Amino acid sequence: MVRGPLPVMSLYLKSLWQQVGGYSSALPWGNEDYDFWLNVLAIGAKSKKLSGNQVFYRFKKDSMMRAGDAYGEEERAMLRSRHLDLYHTAKLLRDHRLIMTMANATRQRLLRLQGVATVSAEDKAYGVFWMALSDLHESRFTEALQGFRQVLKVERLQWQPALYEALTVCRLQGRAASAPMLRKLTQRFPQLNTTGEFQRHDRNCRASASWASGPPR
Repeated sequence: MVRGPLPVMSLYLKSLWQQVGGYSSALPWGNEDYDFWLNVLAIGAKSKKLSGNQVFYRFKKDSMMRAGDAYGEEERAMLRSRHLDLYHTAKLLRDHRLIMTMANATRQRLLRLQGVATVSAEDKAYGVFWMALSDLHESRFTEALQGFRQVLKVERLQWQPALYEALTVCRLQGRAASAPMLRKLTQRFPQLNTTGEFQRHDRNCRASASWASGPPR
């Protein structure tokens, strides 16, 4: 999905909002409503579209939404990485490559969110993971490894930081150090082995680590 699954102007019960944890502040350019609707759809909530025109929506010339349009592709990749049960693993691995090449403006917004007291620990963990992907791409391996390890225990991130922790270890210490990590990962998350991209990581993690830190293709 490129556009949000439901209209911006939608009515819902407060109990539904509470059930999915409300709106997230993780994404750098907004789209918290898109993220919210994906959470709602994931629990099986039903929606109904009313006929006719119900509201007026004003577009401002200068707004965060307008500014964020230039970074929509990388933010949608971040969005999908928050909903692992809705997207195929192969798609998520491709999305990680988009996140790795995030614009500096996006990274600066993620950094700013790390210092906002009202942003939840889980939302900040996503920012740490996304910036660690950027660090890996830019060959800042020590910083990348620190970031991935910082969020390994965040349950909702599932396999994502552990995979790139292994690839970073491979880059720094070689396949002998990373191979056991990848084997352990597939034991916990067997769906990874269903994708050709992960199998390539497993067969030649050093090449994969070099690819991750090289220029985008």
